Amino acid sequence: ATTEIYTLSLYDALPICNFYGTTWSGGAYGGGTVFRITPSGGLTVLHSFGGIDGTTVAAPMIQGSDGNFYGTSAGGGAHGAGTIFQVTPSGAYTVLYSFNGSDGQYPVGALVEDGPGTFYGTTDLGGTADGTVFKFQVPPTLTVSVFGDGTVTSTDGFIHCPGTCSHTYSSGTPVTLNATPGQGWVFGGWDGACLG
Repeated sequence: ATTEIYTLSLYDALPICNFYGTTWSGGAYGGGTVFRITPSGGLTVLHSFGGIDGTTVAAPMIQGSDGNFYGTSAGGGAHGAGTIFQVTPSGAYTVLYSFNGSDGQYPVGALVEDGPGTFYGTTDLGGTADGTVFKFQVPPTLTVSVFGDGTVTSTDGFIHCPGTCSHTYSSGTPVTLNATPGQGWVFGGWDGACLG
């Protein structure tokens, strides 16, 4: 008689990695999409481009050091010359910059990150000749957390937490926050970047 010995190795569960990408056209408005695909093949459209938010993404997005995805759209934006955008893994979409032609037009190459929040790229047209090389710094994001019962709002209307608890502002923008405690609660102060 022979005895067979089997060894079972147990490993920590690996995190589930989703796949992210873009399409050149299609989506709800015809200008392309940002999508997520799970390893099992589940597709979720995270954003449909429609014009002012950009159109026709030609280059792949990259994942920045902060975990968010960054890319460019070849068209659309505030001036019709393309955009730089950010997408969080959960699908929150933000236009970070709209090209106006004099600073470049039709960005079709992938971005490159050089240090946290600093990106470089190229445009195919615009500038003073036939395209530009640009550097872009991601504007700071203000994130608010409420501990206990109450709300924090900004006077400009962008922050209303709980609910919308973060907003990306241009560097140097003054922001006024108001804390309103819930019934039976008392405001205890700010912590983090806004002490006092």
